[in-house]
Amino acid sequence: MQQLIELGKSKGFLTYDDDIHVYANPFLNPLSLEAIARLWRHAYEHLYIPLAYTILSGIALFAEVPVRMDSSIAHSITLSPEPFHYASIGFHIANALLCFLLIQRLTRSRNSALLCALIFALHPLQVESVAWISEWRGLTSGFFSLVALNVFALSRHVGEPAPKTSRRLLVISAVCVGCAMLCKPTAV
Repeated sequence: MQQLIELGKSKGFLTYDDDIHVYANPFLNPLSLEAIARLWRHAYEHLYIPLAYTILSGIALFAEVPVRMDSSIAHSITLSPEPFHYASIGFHIANALLCFLLIQRLTRSRNSALLCALIFALHPLQVESVAWISEWRGLTSGFFSLVALNVFALSRHVGEPAPKTSRRLLVISAVCVGCAMLCKPTAV
């Protein structure tokens, strides 16, 4: 956990594609409602992930800084990477908790759920999404997918005693799957 917190304090943007998707994204810099609406109407950089960009836009509101040169990427930027890293850490923790709840609901074993959640939280593919701001789409897609699975499992437990509640939960689950796909197409 301490390493994740240090990541938010010390690490900046990566030159891999944080530029395209975050600090040099013309729809986040400068931020406007018109720019966000454009992201919902059209793909950006051949990628249609409007919900992920909308959430990034919300973080960008808290990340604005005066124009400065970032020597690590040799680019002038108007966003601080720290709020993005802290948001990533928060979503990663939420995803690990959702994983724990899902496994506990399915197996009714607290130990199994804890083991699975720890493996999920520490797996290199999950940690990469936290460290790499542009992979925000994976964190948000995972979040909505895990919410959908938790709600679906809950709808199956409610089932026959409350069919209307079960149907409502199924609708919520389907909406969450749609949200996951609007964050990252591989959620399909």
